[in-house]
Amino acid sequence: MGFISVIRVLADIFDLPGFIVWHTIMVVLMCITWAVLFFLTLMAFWRGKIFFAKPEDVLKDAPSSKTIDDEEKTLDGRSG
Repeated sequence: MGFISVIRVLADIFDLPGFIVWHTIMVVLMCITWAVLFFLTLMAFWRGKIFFAKPEDVLKDAPSSKTIDDEEKTLDGRSG
């Protein structure tokens, strides 16, 4: 978004109509992107893909079965 704002400021400073057109196109593309992401998020909620995962799917996504305490013991050189 900062880059898009800089394009507009440069267009205003140097009176470049091409930059104003470029700025407008970028803003429209950004708004379309956000609208698509919003729509897909709503669809995911509606289909139950968000916050309603099966326990086995959650375990599948977990990095490992070790706990933090086990990793700390390994790093300290303690066994157990």
